[in-house]
Amino acid sequence: SEYVHQADVSFYMVCRNFNRDQYLQSHWEEKLQQAFKELSNCRDEGALVDCLQKGIPEDTKAEINALLDYVGRMRAVGIQSRKVTNPA
Repeated sequence: SEYVHQADVSFYMVCRNFNRDQYLQSHWEEKLQQAFKELSNCRDEGALVDCLQKGIPEDTKAEINALLDYVGRMRAVGIQSRKVTNPA
């Protein structure tokens, strides 16, 4: 599955050292569902982006960018492997 879906944009969610007990105890599922609902109903995307950019520490931004770079490289590998296994 890892190799088949690497080129799918919607496939990726990056978790490292995931602690399921802490996730459940902190009620993260409800928090994430609420955040998704609020983001989906956002009327002013510019204000949202501005707020998020100001609220994220620089070291966190750097870590996010590194993860996005990694995902981009993995997608490129997946796309190339599709070309090899399923040539047009």
